[in-house]
Amino acid sequence: MSYLGAQRSLRWWYRQHSIRLHNEAEAIRNDLLQRLFVMRRSLESGQPEAIQQSITQVEHLYQSLYGLSDRLSAFDLEDDLGMALHHLIEAWRKRELNLTAELPKTAIHLPIEQHRLTLVATDEFLRIAAANLLTPQVIFVSLSFNSHTYELKAKVDDPQVNKLQGSDDLKHLTQALRFLSGGQCSCYSHDDTLTWQFRSTVTKSQPAKF
Repeated sequence: MSYLGAQRSLRWWYRQHSIRLHNEAEAIRNDLLQRLFVMRRSLESGQPEAIQQSITQVEHLYQSLYGLSDRLSAFDLEDDLGMALHHLIEAWRKRELNLTAELPKTAIHLPIEQHRLTLVATDEFLRIAAANLLTPQVIFVSLSFNSHTYELKAKVDDPQVNKLQGSDDLKHLTQALRFLSGGQCSCYSHDDTLTWQFRSTVTKSQPAKF
């Protein structure tokens, strides 16, 4: 990977991260804060009907904040990568992506930075696939693990996989993941199937030094 290529991919990665944070902030401003403002006015009015409506809104706020906390850092992130990927895949299924998965039943314990990197990269891959393919027939995600390495693989079956493979976003994601993880990340296609594969060595967390 050339220096300029790595620089472009890391800029792309940072831009995607910034977009995620911006979208979360917009959701808080446009939904949660407005609902809290309405609740405050309702409670100040002292009307029984308004108070009951505010109580109903509390459940919505709870669910929204629960989802926000999961998106920022999933509850089981530090405990099990397979379970965290399962939750991510379920969230994408609700967006009507045809997803199947083969995940280990045994818990996979990795340093939180490797967990986070793998989850964010998987989420980005699914976003890119959804944006480039109108109706992907099926996306298959698998995770394998041994004592030293783990491998994430995503396969997409669709007649337009060449469009997905040629996506600049997918190229940047693949290069950025290689650089940030120090592992191997590749993308190739055969017939109507595209395979995106990431393999990395299990590392130990190192304390930050300043």
